[in-house]
Amino acid sequence: MRRKSLLCILAAFTAIMLACTYATLVAHRRALPHVTLGKETMEELVLQLEATAIPTRESDGTYTIEFTVPLDRDDFYLGDEYTLYVPSARYREIPATVVLNNANEEDRTLRMCFEDADMLGGEEILLYHAIEISGLITVPTSAVHEDTMGEYVLLVVREDSVWGYVYRVQKQTVYTRYTVDNQKVLSTTVGFKLPLAIECDRYLSDGDEVRIYP
Repeated sequence: MRRKSLLCILAAFTAIMLACTYATLVAHRRALPHVTLGKETMEELVLQLEATAIPTRESDGTYTIEFTVPLDRDDFYLGDEYTLYVPSARYREIPATVVLNNANEEDRTLRMCFEDADMLGGEEILLYHAIEISGLITVPTSAVHEDTMGEYVLLVVREDSVWGYVYRVQKQTVYTRYTVDNQKVLSTTVGFKLPLAIECDRYLSDGDEVRIYP
């Protein structure tokens, strides 16, 4: 009888301990950072650029003009010719040659030169240029983070545990080639082999445990 009572007490104690452990685990997981999973895409995008400026007439009769363009627009090469437009003259076209593409901290200075006998002086000139992007990995802007080491995304790794699956984030270094609206075009053609954390409700470090939403 006494042995049976001891067994009952032990069973009750074990059940209580398991219940407490489970409750602690549930509370722990509820308090974990929430991440929303997504995946990369390989979309065909059109990157458009519009910039305006007023040219300066040089002593030799030619004109130079400087545009401020986004930092990622390094696809204007020295010596290449592009078309400028004069909006006040029914968008008359003017061929211009790139003579400078200088990167600053936040943007680029793009300088071009051209010849035009019909310039009156003071006209605003439009630079419009569009390029098609294909074959590169695209992710939402919210998926790309930055620290002192550069840009990175967070991949979600699933691990086995006694109480089921555990999810942790793993940092993966990336390089942004272009930003198009709310998309980041990365300098890679190789996709990620793990799910991507596209949104999270707090700052995460490499190896942090997370909760998958929903």
